[in-house]
Amino acid sequence: MNTLKHYFAVVLFSITPPCKEITMLASKAMDTRLSLKERFQLRTHLLICSACQRFNIQIHTLHTLAHDHFHSLSDTNESEVPETESNKSSHIPSQRTLRLEARNRIQHAITAALHDNNLHDTKQ
Repeated sequence: MNTLKHYFAVVLFSITPPCKEITMLASKAMDTRLSLKERFQLRTHLLICSACQRFNIQIHTLHTLAHDHFHSLSDTNESEVPETESNKSSHIPSQRTLRLEARNRIQHAITAALHDNNLHDTKQ
């Protein structure tokens, strides 16, 4: 049985794009609707590649955090922020459930990471 699973995985890896292309497709899927071929390639690859599965989960988590962070910076009252699919169905608490100090820590961490990334980019 393991031999059959192994053979199946090898065949799927041979017909799907490499991980680098899959990560680009996963990122693209956050912004636009993928074509049928791209969706098939992404989903098929995610069935067999745990590294790309983790990457996909991580970018969805970052997207949700960035979305919540953006809304926490707006001047709207917390009770006026509409419930969206990302903050309704996510396992990550929405900004309405985070204490002010937690939001400040997250904002500081994101700002520091962006600053560090900009320093890294200028050195290259």
